Amino acid sequence: RLPLVRGLGDVYKRQDLGFAQGQVSLAQMYLNGIAVEKDLYKSLEWFEKGALQAYEPAILKYAIVCQQVNSCNIAEFYQKLVQTGVNIEFTKQADVRATTKAFEQALEESKVKT
Repeated sequence: RLPLVRGLGDVYKRQDLGFAQGQVSLAQMYLNGIAVEKDLYKSLEWFEKGALQAYEPAILKYAIVCQQVNSCNIAEFYQKLVQTGVNIEFTKQADVRATTKAFEQALEESKVKT
């Protein structure tokens, strides 16, 4: 178990430094209950931190996990991304139509407000 604890410490260090990949790793750990108690809310929190850095895997994974949490509002998430200047093209997955539609709508709404 010691290597797992050391590994978890490394993940915490990377996320503390603002590395999106470390934040996604930590989110995955909360999502799957690896070395921490499973917690979808904390998972979403860490995916969002990575997403706000325009890290595509974090954005896509947030959208997937959000569908599993009743209180999660994907439109608000995309609006927050747009408001913070995240503008990314989804190119790595073939079936993200619903995800990109919500993002495009948030982008259009932000253009109307400015």
